Amino acid sequence: MRRRKVFSCQWHAWVVASLVFVATLSGVFLSAFYAFDQIRRPTLQKWQAVQVGVSEERVRELLGPPRYEYDAATAPEAYYVPGFGRKERTITGKVLIYFGGGDLVLYVYVSPEGRVEETVSAGS
Repeated sequence: MRRRKVFSCQWHAWVVASLVFVATLSGVFLSAFYAFDQIRRPTLQKWQAVQVGVSEERVRELLGPPRYEYDAATAPEAYYVPGFGRKERTITGKVLIYFGGGDLVLYVYVSPEGRVEETVSAGS
């Protein structure tokens, strides 16, 4: 009586091909993640220099002109950038909105006295 093979050569080839595919796909994702991190890193390092208490003038020196700027009196109700994360809060003085690093947004909330009250950074 012949014994039936539980595993055939075709099964082994399928497993090896699957493992090669998964390893290749993992390599592609890790490479993309690393590249994306390299794009974001300079922006995040620059943004970390903006701390609570820093003057608005210093923020502009560090980051340049904002993409958007709203003051408390004239800001639209929905001043947030669509498609990006955010922390909903009222504007007491003004908000400066910066973009960078591919998919990052930075909200810099400035007090009526001209000092940073809070920063919120988020991705899309």
